[in-house]
Amino acid sequence: MKKYSWLSYVSAGIPLVLFVLLFNVSHINDRSVVYTIFYTLFLGAPLSLVLSIIALRKRNEKNGFALVGLTFAVLLIVSILCVLVLGLGMGEA
Repeated sequence: MKKYSWLSYVSAGIPLVLFVLLFNVSHINDRSVVYTIFYTLFLGAPLSLVLSIIALRKRNEKNGFALVGLTFAVLLIVSILCVLVLGLGMGEA
């Protein structure tokens, strides 16, 4: 019988937490906290992508949370790239 394991929950939970952090950065005034959040985003986004792929590849595990995690991980990576492009001024004509 297939069931969810800790890997499915972690692969879906990490990108969701990172999304909350990504959009709450604008409300934080302390610069060191903002840098810590950005480093966490750059390390957590690929980690969540890898964990989601591993959870999808396991045969005895349901795929629901892993698909949610994979979707949010890809959206998170695209969002980080957009923030970088806009932050570095590359989006200006």
